[in-house]
Amino acid sequence: MPIKIIPYSDNHIALVKDFNIRLKAKGINFQFPESNQSPLLPHYKERAIYQDYYLAIENDSIVRGGYILKQQNFILNNNITAIGNYQLPLSEGTIDKKYNMLGIQMLSDVMKKQSLLYSLGMGGLDKQLPQLLSAMGWRVQKVPFYFKACHPRIFLKEMPFLHRQPLPGSLCNIAAATGLGTAGIKLWQWSLNKRHTSITDYKIETAPLFDERTDKLCTDCSKEYSLLAQRSQEVLNILYPPEDKRFYRLIISDANNSLSGWAVLLDTKMEDNKYFGNLRVGTIADCLAKPEQAKIVIAAAVNFLVKRNVDIIISNQSHSWWCAALSDSGFLKGPSNFILALSKGLTLKISETDPNFRKIHFNRGDGDGPIHL
Repeated sequence: MPIKIIPYSDNHIALVKDFNIRLKAKGINFQFPESNQSPLLPHYKERAIYQDYYLAIENDSIVRGGYILKQQNFILNNNITAIGNYQLPLSEGTIDKKYNMLGIQMLSDVMKKQSLLYSLGMGGLDKQLPQLLSAMGWRVQKVPFYFKACHPRIFLKEMPFLHRQPLPGSLCNIAAATGLGTAGIKLWQWSLNKRHTSITDYKIETAPLFDERTDKLCTDCSKEYSLLAQRSQEVLNILYPPEDKRFYRLIISDANNSLSGWAVLLDTKMEDNKYFGNLRVGTIADCLAKPEQAKIVIAAAVNFLVKRNVDIIISNQSHSWWCAALSDSGFLKGPSNFILALSKGLTLKISETDPNFRKIHFNRGDGDGPIHL
């Protein structure tokens, strides 16, 4: 009997648990949600952003795969457009060759539901999903990763990618112990800091919620970005709820109390993390401003996180102006495993006004969120 792809109902929960057990037994760490309703983005009527879950069912009795489709309005070429985010496609094909084609079947299914799609994250260009999407004609690219070492000595001792080989690891330990590494990193970051960005004329505060000024800022920014997720007050307060104490909502206002920009920040003490070891990591997870105000937002974010005594500040940003703002603020560009894939339909639409894809705005707030940070 052929495999059918259907909405996930509460009758399927036990079948999904069996599916997850089979994946885990074969060393697959990812698990499909064992509830048919998204805890953060449930699908309610008139909701601005939501997730739907779909399952690949064999013989009406065995789950062989599943995926999540997040729906949200974007501003595409200055027009409000519904765009889908293809998330967490899991297939039994990863552990059983009999189901090798299921990944393609699920991708074909989601593209019938929504032609304007993207995927974000995915762990690197060498992973199966970005390779499949590329083979299916999607545009696949890295979202640049930037970092600023606030405590260079600790960074040199703790950053895992510096210690993957014995010789570089030993040199980093020597550089940290002698102080040469600290001096070198500070000099390198200073050389990139082309112009000091003064924030003394701005009011900078943290807020428990985003207010109505957020809506106006998103509208005002719409012409500056070829593709921008609608970051309205409603959407932001869903994605970054006040009860979640991980998030710091940094609000930057000018002398007239007009919103110049905002950023969502995290301050996370890592423990044996494969990317950041035991570093205390500050993250610029999400942000918005007119591109010419990006430097103000980055400067305010850095100032806030430095005062919190983080060891390193990181951010992934796709828009050229935000990348420039990070670079000009002394951030170094590092290896990125944060991948953006755009469907053929969405690629075509963006290229009408932005052929080099330099004005699309994606960061960690646009995918699964900063769940691993």
